[in-house]
Amino acid sequence: MISSLPDKKIDENMTDEEYAKWCENLVIDVLRNNPDNIQNLFSVLRDSQKTSEVCSEGSRLLQADEYHVQVFLEKIPEISRTRQIYEILLEKSEDIIKHIPEVSFEEGLSQEEYNIWVDDIITNKISQRESTDNLSIPRERMTERVWNAVLDKCNETNGDKSHFGLSSVPIQNITIEMCERALKDISALQIADIPSIDRKLDTITNNTVREEYEKWIAGFSEKEKELYREWYESKVIDFIKEEKCNVFIDKFENSLGRIKIPLEAISLNIINAYLQEIGPTGIEYIPIPSVLTNYNEQYEDIVVSAISMLEEKNYLDWTRPGQSLLENMDILDKIPEGYRTEKVILEAIKKHPKYLDYADFENENFNELLQIGYKNKLESIGRTELSEKEIELMKKFAKNNSSLFSTLNLDIFNLDIINSIGENSLEKIVRYTDVQYSIIELAKDKDALTTFGFALENLKQDNLFIEPLIEQLSNSIRISVYNLKKKSLKLNLVNFLN
Repeated sequence: MISSLPDKKIDENMTDEEYAKWCENLVIDVLRNNPDNIQNLFSVLRDSQKTSEVCSEGSRLLQADEYHVQVFLEKIPEISRTRQIYEILLEKSEDIIKHIPEVSFEEGLSQEEYNIWVDDIITNKISQRESTDNLSIPRERMTERVWNAVLDKCNETNGDKSHFGLSSVPIQNITIEMCERALKDISALQIADIPSIDRKLDTITNNTVREEYEKWIAGFSEKEKELYREWYESKVIDFIKEEKCNVFIDKFENSLGRIKIPLEAISLNIINAYLQEIGPTGIEYIPIPSVLTNYNEQYEDIVVSAISMLEEKNYLDWTRPGQSLLENMDILDKIPEGYRTEKVILEAIKKHPKYLDYADFENENFNELLQIGYKNKLESIGRTELSEKEIELMKKFAKNNSSLFSTLNLDIFNLDIINSIGENSLEKIVRYTDVQYSIIELAKDKDALTTFGFALENLKQDNLFIEPLIEQLSNSIRISVYNLKKKSLKLNLVNFLN
């Protein structure tokens, strides 16, 4: 019956405005008399009958769950929707937040005023909650005020803040103050969600995120960008120092979880801070220069800086207690071949002769590199340079042994050892550090060395290849430097020969 009321007046004694008001009051009376049937009544009403007043009254009378509140909202023509209607329905269902328009829809109400109103009704709803359990705020509605209100409620009720990190906020709404609070109140891992002013937009595949970044970056002047960049860098460095954590690659995971900052945001200061905290092993995780990185021209210096940190007194290899990284770590192996420049290799050689393996033994300066690589060793034994014979053997052995300098013990080039064993056998022996050590100790007793040389020469006659023999020697000869005695040496040799 109510839906059949004509739109045009039926009483000539009434104006159009009076007739419309009469119809509106009649509909409202019907709604008030049927509060349990609001949904059905709105289903039969024509849109022209659903005035703002009718819809407001229907919203107040509506008794329904969250789903039916949403259904009811859909029955209200957009032209009749008012802020009051949204406020009424929001009291009945938080889900209405998702349906509040982003753009002001009331004439005379500016967008700024409208945004303040939206923040007001959402923060008011949050304050009425007993907890933040099951609280769901649409990402586009997460303004600074709303986000702070959520965290305040979490603090008040001991709620879980992890669901309301910076990733739940549109990038253009994020402020430095929010970032500071996220790092303090939520987790240090929030560093990964702090936007970078240097982010390259064409690398962002998510259209929504890319648009957010565009809006956010557009709000900065060049001066503000520089200030923000400095602030961002300081936060990343603080994180590295406090957490001792990798921030460069997402495959890395520490006790806190996974963390990665954009490649574009990695600065030279961040890299230096990381290497200072982690040590030279950290060079492995620093991204290789690319079109996204800002330190391409400085990468060689970064590698050299890491190499300079290879000092026994500063860094030990945790996998082998008491062993220095200088001895056990191959830092150049962690650097892509294309970045092992002459400068990088030279600096590594200065630290340890094993890096001579990376040098080209056919280059004119190889002799000079040999002198540099063994400088510290020579000084420790009161010498200033390698002999011509030592250089000759090194270059000869390097031709067929790409890892010669990783195993070579300079002391093996003792003339007595060379004469007793022979250069051909020595070329094989220098592949085994433990055998070299045993022979060097053995050489302290010329008789024992002569016996060993004789035994080796005879054993070679019965072995097709010398390598298995050397391996057998490696497994059999165990002579302690602390109990070196001629008797025990001969006993060891006798046992070996038997």
